[in-house]
Amino acid sequence: MNSKTKLIIIIISLIVVIGGGTYLYNVISNLDFTIDNREQKEESKKAMPEAIIYDEQDNEINTLTFKGKPTIVNFWTTWCTYCEQEMPSFEKAYNQYKDEVNFVLVDVLDSQEETKENGINFKNEHNLSMPIYFDRNHQAVAKYGAPGFPTTFFIDKNGNIYKIVISMLTEEKLFNYIENLINVE
Repeated sequence: MNSKTKLIIIIISLIVVIGGGTYLYNVISNLDFTIDNREQKEESKKAMPEAIIYDEQDNEINTLTFKGKPTIVNFWTTWCTYCEQEMPSFEKAYNQYKDEVNFVLVDVLDSQEETKENGINFKNEHNLSMPIYFDRNHQAVAKYGAPGFPTTFFIDKNGNIYKIVISMLTEEKLFNYIENLINVE
């Protein structure tokens, strides 16, 4: 085999490997992993974890203060494409349900690429009216056990985790989950 043929085979192999890897990444990252706790008995339901987050004015907030009202906790970052894509749906849901549901959108900071300033700029650039919160030291994301971004926890008014979605939410799913969450006894 001459060197030209070897080079062509190597290039074709690389294209196949890169293309296949890209395809698999897109398939895996678009899967909707949902954990649904509705059918669990009361004594085995998982309670919302206690964690400290910070609001835009740097006030410390304990996540347990949201208990008593249905709550949505969404862990996100500004560099996450899926997080950015679902934000308009969260904004629309916030505007419709803000009196009935707590929206706790937590930007997970790393003090390098993901900073509070980036989060506030993101909010302003996307004209978001909903409050955003910050996890400064990955304490909240660790306590909740969010494996990646975005991850959304739907928590009933009693503070029990009702549903966990580990992927981007479509507007239809988000609104459907909110309606179900509001109606949980």
